[in-house]
Amino acid sequence: MLSVAICDSSASVCCQLEKVIQNTFRNCKINFEEFSNGAELYHSFCTNNYFHIIIMDISQNKEDDLTAISYIQNHSSRKTVIIYLSSTPEHIEYATAFVDTHPYALLPKPIDECHFTEKIITACHELLYYHKCFSFKSNGYTYHIPLKDILYIEKSGRILKIYTDTKVYTTYCKIEEAYHELQVLSNAFIRIQYSYIINIHHITRYSSKTVCINNIEMNISKPYRNDLFENLHSGLPQTQPSM
Repeated sequence: MLSVAICDSSASVCCQLEKVIQNTFRNCKINFEEFSNGAELYHSFCTNNYFHIIIMDISQNKEDDLTAISYIQNHSSRKTVIIYLSSTPEHIEYATAFVDTHPYALLPKPIDECHFTEKIITACHELLYYHKCFSFKSNGYTYHIPLKDILYIEKSGRILKIYTDTKVYTTYCKIEEAYHELQVLSNAFIRIQYSYIINIHHITRYSSKTVCINNIEMNISKPYRNDLFENLHSGLPQTQPSM
């Protein structure tokens, strides 16, 4: 189930946003909670309510709104996507100044429903990325590694090496099978060679022939270049959420 908090003093705006989200994800159960200001949102979070997405109008009660968002991000153990709305340009600039809240998007009012729909779809894709795990067996144990922690995967003979910031895991698995499973979970994973699968979110720099992840330079084989650059330039494809 997808849980969405809408923090806006306008009942008509809340209704509009709910309809757009429901029409976008018809096959997904969605729980909506409406709040008129940041203080109400803060109190709801303190009673153990968790929201995958928070949509907040920052046009009024600015201090309460940003205090609530900062508190939620500092005290939540799970990923929350923040989308700010504002009817005046100065509030967009105000939100941008608070970089510690890391808003996913800053959208002007009145709401462009097509643009809002695009942002909600990509936001849900990001949530899937943060909440899903890649599972495999190694030395008699089953591991569930969060997708966001995987830097890249290397084929070495019959073994796959799964690299994270803190550890290298090994498992017996065909690279084609691992790639198929990762593609089902998230299109953040792309092959750059026959023997390498990378997580594009961890790319620090790239050229037409190489990518760099964790200070390791890797060559891009010609057959895989188009898929890689299409993903880097156009963003991740649309998916239906399943929280």
